[in-house]
Amino acid sequence: MTDPRDMTGLRAPVVEFFGLPGSGKSTIAREVHAILARTAPGLIFAPHLLRDDSGTPARVTAKLRLILADVARNRGFDDVVRSAFAVRHPSLRDRLHAAFRVATVTSLYGDPGLRQQGAVLDQGLLQALWSVRLRLNDDACVNLTSTLLKAAVSDRRYYVSVETPPEVCAARLQARSSKHSTLQQAWAAGNAQAWARAAFLKHDILGDFRAASRAQGTKPRLIAVDGTAKPADVAGQIVAAFLKPGAALDPLGTQPDQGPEVPSC
Repeated sequence: MTDPRDMTGLRAPVVEFFGLPGSGKSTIAREVHAILARTAPGLIFAPHLLRDDSGTPARVTAKLRLILADVARNRGFDDVVRSAFAVRHPSLRDRLHAAFRVATVTSLYGDPGLRQQGAVLDQGLLQALWSVRLRLNDDACVNLTSTLLKAAVSDRRYYVSVETPPEVCAARLQARSSKHSTLQQAWAAGNAQAWARAAFLKHDILGDFRAASRAQGTKPRLIAVDGTAKPADVAGQIVAAFLKPGAALDPLGTQPDQGPEVPSC
């Protein structure tokens, strides 16, 4: 797999979104892409590349092609995927899901078009890490976290944390259940404890990301946005913030590293 830490060939910026299921990541990302594509028509929108609006067979085929193309280009980097597969999930299916999710993201960053033209990702490395840790958080997850967060720090990567209350996320998933995967449909009916844990892990990953950035001597290019506001307005705020000369934003970093309380299991 392509080493996502090797950013030497990334000549254009990438905007990556992170948030709970139903938070509005894809909707806002689509608006951001529409704005940026006016002056950068070659800018890639990841859901189009991965055929997320198509049926499951088409999505899986697109992702497999992306992964195989990356393997053909560079066979020297697969430790990230191995780390994802090493996480002791309760089932082989969960292990495969984790490895496939991480492989897709690392291969996406290795795509020549993305590295040359830039992209808007409705979900990327942080989302993949959240997905893996949500299922199980063991020592193998610690290794995977370290690897992915080192990869996430770059002056050409911009991060948007979509802040949406869990109850709003759940209501959105319920209203559009036919358009979501089986896992997302399960989230729509999820209990408060599950949502609280998901929100805690999201906050925890953001804290780890900020720490990884400080360890590398840089400020994360990170902005938090309101997922309940009008998507077009939020997109305008994101573009305006990230296009400021020398922007190195970390609005969340000014807050104490304290997350929501998680009910004991």
